Amino acid sequence: MCLCLSVPRLFFIDHSRMIVYYSLMRQRDENKREAIFEATVGLLNEVGYDGVSMSKIAAAAGVSPSTIYVYFDNKDDMLKKVYLDVKKKLFCAMTRGLTADMPVRSAVSLICHNLLDFMRGNEGYLLFLEQSAGSPRIDALWQDEVKSLFEPIFALFERGAAEGVLKKAPPLLLCSFCFHPVAQIYKQQCRSRFAVSGLDYELVFRMCWDAVRA
Repeated sequence: MCLCLSVPRLFFIDHSRMIVYYSLMRQRDENKREAIFEATVGLLNEVGYDGVSMSKIAAAAGVSPSTIYVYFDNKDDMLKKVYLDVKKKLFCAMTRGLTADMPVRSAVSLICHNLLDFMRGNEGYLLFLEQSAGSPRIDALWQDEVKSLFEPIFALFERGAAEGVLKKAPPLLLCSFCFHPVAQIYKQQCRSRFAVSGLDYELVFRMCWDAVRA
């Protein structure tokens, strides 16, 4: 009698190919997410919150309507998540190149320059943040998250006040006097008949610094 033994088959996994596969999948998912968020910002700027629907977002992003619900539970959830996403992009842009040991004046100057660059390259985001400012949907639910996001910048101003470089004032107040004029003047230059001819933003930055320095 011949005894036949069943030998288990061995499957070998090419881990390098699996890593490439999953990296590509993550990249595709990230690209899809970015397309959805960008389409949402564009539609909110164009038709406002009341005019936006999940189906419109899907059509603008080139995805199926069911895909939208992977990212957003409903319209309120959509607005909050997109707002926080844009704020994260703003924070990353403002703090690009910033280091913990940078002198306070150099750090403030860098953030001002970064802020201006962000606004110049992202008109859609700027308009969206303008329209969202003061929205009860944002104020009621997301202020703590936005504040915690910008904590490293607040810490810089706290350090400046402790070192005697900046005025003894709450960090949020110092940030407002330093960065809000840059944003407002930029918007005025772009959209107002009262634009300053030949405006030198280095002068704007120096005036912002003079407003907060000790």
